[in-house]
Amino acid sequence: MSNPFRKKVLPLESVTPKAICVWGTHGAPGRTTIAINLACELALKGARVLLIDLDSQSPSIADCFGLLDEKPGVAAAFRLVGQGRLDLAQIERLSTSYDVACGRLSVMTGLRAANRWPELTREKTQTLIAIAKQHFDFVVMDVAADLETGIRQIVGVVDRNCTSRTALEVADQAIAVFSADPIGVRRLVDSFQNLSELFVKPILVANRLRGSSLGASARQQIEDAVMQLCRLEVAAFISLDIDSCDKAIMQSVPLAMMKRTSKARQAIAQLARLNFGT
Repeated sequence: MSNPFRKKVLPLESVTPKAICVWGTHGAPGRTTIAINLACELALKGARVLLIDLDSQSPSIADCFGLLDEKPGVAAAFRLVGQGRLDLAQIERLSTSYDVACGRLSVMTGLRAANRWPELTREKTQTLIAIAKQHFDFVVMDVAADLETGIRQIVGVVDRNCTSRTALEVADQAIAVFSADPIGVRRLVDSFQNLSELFVKPILVANRLRGSSLGASARQQIEDAVMQLCRLEVAAFISLDIDSCDKAIMQSVPLAMMKRTSKARQAIAQLARLNFGT
């Protein structure tokens, strides 16, 4: 399947492969939107990018791309890891491939069935990421908000959240997305200790910035509160862009395929450029 990314760009210079984990607080702060569009912006610059949906709670990347007939994705990849058979050919078979200018974007959709949770082991997650880094310039992972251990089901303890924790532990860089409002900041603060135990200095991204929630000085208030409570600077602010985001949802395409006048798209492109050399 190909998408209409028309503009041709020169491939990136040789880069050291990086695994990027996109985590976000509870309350749907937009981590999947950030993950998808970061992956697209990296691919638009000529990088080979694999986007993996490792959200064990509510995987949605397939829906965002309008993939009604999903490929086997993560579930099959974990099974092949267990058999020692996962390689580039298998990753390509299990993923949906997009032509993105001179780059490459492969999308590996998530695991929806609850009865497959026992397959989400730490070892398989580590191996999947390690193998992916051998073949792609960037491996972008979308993970769930929950980071605690020991989620139970009737047959016993199944660590449903181990993919999120493992992805954060082995990532070369982590992005923490939170809503740019008082509730979003509080949720970040409440989760920050668990997050920082897995990745010490994530890139903090305040999403859906608007003055209506905190007034004209919303950005400064958020910067001050996060610095005081988390001892980290907010690296990026993504402006609320309802029209562009709604259009992207309606058309099942990333913001990166929309007009460059989209403020949200511009901010995500800048996030990619400043932090990942694109």
